[in-house]
Amino acid sequence: VKLVNLFELFSSPKFLYSGENAHRHLALLLEVFNNIIQYQFSGNQHLIYAIIRRKDSFGRLASLTLPKAVAQCNKVYGDQTTTTYDADAEAANDIVSTTDFDEGGNPIDPSQQSSPRYSGADASTAVSGVTSVGGVTNASSVVGDHFVPTEEWLAEFKASLPLETVSRLLQNLVPVVDEMCERKSGGVVDEAEILDMLQDVTMVGLLPVPHAIVIRKYQPNEYTSLWFTAFMWGVIFLRNQSPIPMFDGDAIELFQVNVAR
Repeated sequence: VKLVNLFELFSSPKFLYSGENAHRHLALLLEVFNNIIQYQFSGNQHLIYAIIRRKDSFGRLASLTLPKAVAQCNKVYGDQTTTTYDADAEAANDIVSTTDFDEGGNPIDPSQQSSPRYSGADASTAVSGVTSVGGVTNASSVVGDHFVPTEEWLAEFKASLPLETVSRLLQNLVPVVDEMCERKSGGVVDEAEILDMLQDVTMVGLLPVPHAIVIRKYQPNEYTSLWFTAFMWGVIFLRNQSPIPMFDGDAIELFQVNVAR
């Protein structure tokens, strides 16, 4: 179930459009789902049921189009192509450049100045922040600096996500679960009944040809090391608290401990 929650996080627009390669996390997680569905279907009915309940999340990825992707991206991060008038920058330019002073701190008459205090691109960057494009200076700025989906990105996105196995699973099991709900009065089915049904169902002949198992080498990093350390000591803590507690839960700082009072 936590894997499916992680999938929803990775497929959310805020994460998916955070960078050009953010979708690779989804591809790796889908490989995990495919391995479980193809080779360890029996005994993992909780994961299968969680996938069925989140069928809309998988459907949105499978039916994603470029207009939808751009709209979702702009909704989360704002429209990058929107240009707004920067009145503050122009006001700052006026304030800084109206009066100049000599070394003694006396005001200098602008009519006696032989040259402006700043010129060219320096005036844009050092004084007012006004941008200059193609020799034309203006007081506008482009809002937003984030990744924008393109046709090339969408093609790579579609090609890299192995959704066929999960899609075939949903095509066969969602109607079965819906039928169970229709047979019950009120359309309410106990979760245990659905899990029992999923435990007995078989997907032999309904799924695509099993893919080759992909072996990936573990690459250590500080985040996984911290997770493994916290997990290991969490197991040690739990297994040594009964019948006589070995550790003081209030003194643990590596992970959170809820001490029953």
